[in-house]
Amino acid sequence: MMIPTQDIHSYVSALSSIFEEEGNRETASGAKAYMRNQFEFYGLPSPLRRRLQKGFLLQNGYLSIEQWPELIFQCWNSAYREMQYFAMEYSQHFIPHCTEEHIVLLEWMMTNKAWWDTVDFISPKLCGKFFIHFPDIIENTTSKWIDSQNLWLQRAALIFQLNYKEKTHLDLLFRSIQCLSDSDDFFIQKAIGWALRQVSKTFPEEVMHFVAHQPLKPLSKKEALRFVNR
Repeated sequence: MMIPTQDIHSYVSALSSIFEEEGNRETASGAKAYMRNQFEFYGLPSPLRRRLQKGFLLQNGYLSIEQWPELIFQCWNSAYREMQYFAMEYSQHFIPHCTEEHIVLLEWMMTNKAWWDTVDFISPKLCGKFFIHFPDIIENTTSKWIDSQNLWLQRAALIFQLNYKEKTHLDLLFRSIQCLSDSDDFFIQKAIGWALRQVSKTFPEEVMHFVAHQPLKPLSKKEALRFVNR
């Protein structure tokens, strides 16, 4: 469904009004505290928020892919975190229709109002699927992320393959981990362990060999072996 460009603001405002009406102050307060008071919340549990989104989309339809970036920017401009959650989940609709240039938009989403809650969705569920369509840019893009000194892009480089299973590019994952294995940052150490634990479900021997021969922080190692050591 094509929405006139001037009406994108009205489209976003209509959804935010629904969220505000259905929100719960007590739930919002708890969510805000959980996110270290970085974001405001309407106070919508995820199942309720998704039901509201579904009803909204049934009534109002999707924007065109040309209007997708403007939707992202407007939702990211909101003080309320649920609007960013809506925008990133909404973006799944467009991934099969992307061009290579849309990686810039995905990177923008991961580096603005960035925290683990958005990056941990965008990296595997958006970037991971995006790269399936554009495999030739994976190494250059993720190498750039590793070298960026941006915590969230680095985390994204580690976890975008979480759902790849037997299609995981092990060598790329291991090289990315080696570049970041001495990091003192909790989110990087945790991401290393998470990525290794996930891929150990498909390649247990390879992961055990890597962990045995690659110096890792204790947290990363503990998380990496949690599945194979059950």
